[in-house]
Amino acid sequence: MFTTIEKNGLQIEVRLANMVMVPIKWHRHITLHGDEIHLYGKIKTGAKVFEFDILERQISHFFKVMQEKHPTVTLDSACRNAEKLFQEYVSASIEAASNLEECKIYDCPGWGEDFLYHSGAAKDCISSRILPDIAGMDICTIFQRGLGFLGIGNIEVTLPVFLQMAVGVMAKLFEDAGMPVQYLLCLAGPSGSKKTSVSKAAFCIFDINDVINFTSTDRALELHAEACHDWVMVLDDLASVKDKESLRKLNTFLRQICDSSGRKKSVNGGRDIETVSTRTSVVVTAESVIEDLQQSGLLRLVQVPVRKDSIRNEALAFFQHDQSLARLEGRG
Repeated sequence: MFTTIEKNGLQIEVRLANMVMVPIKWHRHITLHGDEIHLYGKIKTGAKVFEFDILERQISHFFKVMQEKHPTVTLDSACRNAEKLFQEYVSASIEAASNLEECKIYDCPGWGEDFLYHSGAAKDCISSRILPDIAGMDICTIFQRGLGFLGIGNIEVTLPVFLQMAVGVMAKLFEDAGMPVQYLLCLAGPSGSKKTSVSKAAFCIFDINDVINFTSTDRALELHAEACHDWVMVLDDLASVKDKESLRKLNTFLRQICDSSGRKKSVNGGRDIETVSTRTSVVVTAESVIEDLQQSGLLRLVQVPVRKDSIRNEALAFFQHDQSLARLEGRG
């Protein structure tokens, strides 16, 4: 890339950098914490072409950001004030392309302001949560297969689990109606009662590993709750319902989820406040019924006892097998 500078009263063309920047369009990224504007475009260095996606607030340091990602990008050391001149060139290029298209990109799956559920199946969502395309499927067959889940065991266990699936997807609708989800579902039973297996079959439709262990840190639980936005979070293996530290952690998490009061933290060097999103429904698996939680916590815990004979293995295996096939075929 060349520019013209004035030297001794003459206009001289000098080499400024080994790249040319071409802005293409603006991306408005919709996140759980507000919108972020990105500039998308390409940089050309000789025969090579690189795509770039840079935050609007980073454009004033365009060269430094690009050099971190592409070390082959350089400024001409023979040109004085090369970085300043290059930044002026970037600003002029963007101004010249003032009519750039703006596209919305959803970083997180879930309900948007357009009343559509966005997932990675759409071009405007970059989430790994991908809803299957059911446009060509018979709706009656879909409902029959879904209702078939109720038959994998005792209805006292399968019905609450089945309803929790709907609660997770419809969390925003309940919230908009003034009735936010303010409880956790707890599957309580001994080892071998298929609590975790049922939870994975019901709630981990998109990722079989989409489960977090109760031994994780408080911050890890927050991050996982955000990842399960407008879906169901499985909090697995509350091994000791008598341990004071475990009960403290559960009670803290209950308040965050049920009061819709995610922890607040400072971001952008302390200039802004960000609140952890808690719009998700939660399923907890425990070795036995929880009794020693604070009264306010117990009132927000719907406990479903699970025995070793509550779930029919062969019926559960059918759903697990179908789930595996769906992933292989890209259906879910």
